[in-house]
Amino acid sequence: MSEKSIFALAARKAMSDPMFLGHDLYEYCVTNGLGLEALSGELNCSVATIDKLFLCLRPIPESSTFRKDVERISTHCGVDGQKLVEILREVDSVRGMRKAPIPKVSSHSGYSALLMAARDRRIRKTDPKRKLERKKRQ
Repeated sequence: MSEKSIFALAARKAMSDPMFLGHDLYEYCVTNGLGLEALSGELNCSVATIDKLFLCLRPIPESSTFRKDVERISTHCGVDGQKLVEILREVDSVRGMRKAPIPKVSSHSGYSALLMAARDRRIRKTDPKRKLERKKRQ
């Protein structure tokens, strides 16, 4: 087995370990339906560089040195540091949303209240449709 293939094998193994960037980058690819070629295009690097990036330790998101750590990694691997930060923040956001509890809706009125949270609130108070909706809810 060549050194290059061992390196690639280790990078694939890093996808299953949250300690490595490979885990988050793999999750980003799965979430966005991307392959390694597309990921390398977003990070402005070669596919071979992606293996190197996968094996880097993941910076701690809450750390005060997060930005500096990402800059160090991007310089070491030769990738777009700003895009790497965006990817890691997106993965953290999606992960947070997946962990958030989903409210149980027991009735139709609960469902419409859930939908109302996503509506645009730029309706004037004097709007007759709004007054009618308010009366229906009471």
